[in-house]
Amino acid sequence: MKKGILILLIIFVGCSQNGKNSKNMSAQISKKWIEYKTKDSIPELLNLTLSKLNNGEFKIANPNERFNSTDVIVNDSLPSRQLILIAERGIDWRIIYTQGGIGMHYVISQCKIRSDSIFDLKIAHTLVKYENNDTIDKLLCEQKIKWKDIKILYE
Repeated sequence: MKKGILILLIIFVGCSQNGKNSKNMSAQISKKWIEYKTKDSIPELLNLTLSKLNNGEFKIANPNERFNSTDVIVNDSLPSRQLILIAERGIDWRIIYTQGGIGMHYVISQCKIRSDSIFDLKIAHTLVKYENNDTIDKLLCEQKIKWKDIKILYE
């Protein structure tokens, strides 16, 4: 009799813990990414940080605007990057863009921004063009995107 009660108690505790985990998981899933398609939507703090990481220069074209996609500089006034998407989910921000030049590739960057602070900055470089957050989230869950953590030093 005591063993039966103990088994029921263990099952009850295990099920209640699973319920909590599924609630947290569903709350996280219900938070959707809000996607933007213009460079004006990039938060100033993220723009400044990316500029600092790129030797003080982070010019970027909107998705359908011209940019220098190869190492042949056609027009010096054109940026060497083209925005694919900027997205936010609460304090989480993600930017995806094409990096032109020798070995054109795509850059995915993600960070957290709260008030006037940016933290947990990560960057990944890929040859595959990802255009939506669902695909990126799936690949992150499958650990197919390898982040490089970036340390942010304040002056």
